[in-house]
Amino acid sequence: MHTVNLLTRLVENHQIIAYGIIFLGLLFEGEFFLIFTGILMHLGALNIYITLIVVLLGGLSKTFIGYALGEFLLNYLIIINFLNIFKNEYIVFYLDLKQNPFGLFLFLNL
Repeated sequence: MHTVNLLTRLVENHQIIAYGIIFLGLLFEGEFFLIFTGILMHLGALNIYITLIVVLLGGLSKTFIGYALGEFLLNYLIIINFLNIFKNEYIVFYLDLKQNPFGLFLFLNL
């Protein structure tokens, strides 16, 4: 119990650092930091409204960074550019028809 009280007081006294750690933690390992943040909110060490904003910003940042990284890999790496062959919808349509001959009816909405 003494450890919990020590941790709670430590987080209460250094909330700005705690919010920064939560934000950065969500970028790499979100679930663990969300559980830990929920425990600290329940103990009263963190403000619920500020924590909610930090968690939402961390989640959105992780999403946008992931999409930006994926776009970078798609456009600038030679190995990934091999996948540009499948951007042509006719090739994808042809491959789909080979596996599902009735896909034409679904495609034409008949």
